[in-house]
Amino acid sequence: MATRTVTVLFYNNTSSALTLQSSSTQGTWVTPPPNTIPASLSAQVSPHHWEDHSSNSPANASGTVTYQLASASLTLTLTWNSVEGKTNSYSYSAPSGYAISYQASGDANATVTYTFTTNA
Repeated sequence: MATRTVTVLFYNNTSSALTLQSSSTQGTWVTPPPNTIPASLSAQVSPHHWEDHSSNSPANASGTVTYQLASASLTLTLTWNSVEGKTNSYSYSAPSGYAISYQASGDANATVTYTFTTNA
């Protein structure tokens, strides 16, 4: 049986802590998203991570998390889709004044790194 795994690495390079508002997965959380992610203006801080796994047929490790900024009622959303037989996809939405970038690698065992920053 085919399996799919997505490991999400997340850097919060802002002055605002984040609180988990919602999370969902089509697979199973191996490591669930953290309830809180502290603020950090240092790029040297280790990333926060969570992992989504699926062994369904077809395997589908797809999920979404939404975090709220502690300093305002603003939210950010991260989405990943790793479906057997399809190309992996990643997306995000960032509140005004902030930016998110990402880098991804792998196919059936993918890793995506999101970095959340303030706009200069």
